Amino acid sequence: MLDGVDRKPCPSLDGLRNVQRMLRTRNPKIGKIKTEEVIDARIMRKLDEFGFIDRVYALQGVSLK
Repeated sequence: MLDGVDRKPCPSLDGLRNVQRMLRTRNPKIGKIKTEEVIDARIMRKLDEFGFIDRVYALQGVSLK
């Protein structure tokens, strides 16, 4: 399962657009939302900069390489 999961879970603009496309069929107003304005990856980038994500994986015995 770990092979299919992003090691550093940053929000994906393409992924969010895909979800928006699917949800738009149920609620057309969702199509008016600008996906670029919804994603805020600052927290994940900070955690990555400080090495937190790498340390969490290392504590679990998982290699990021």
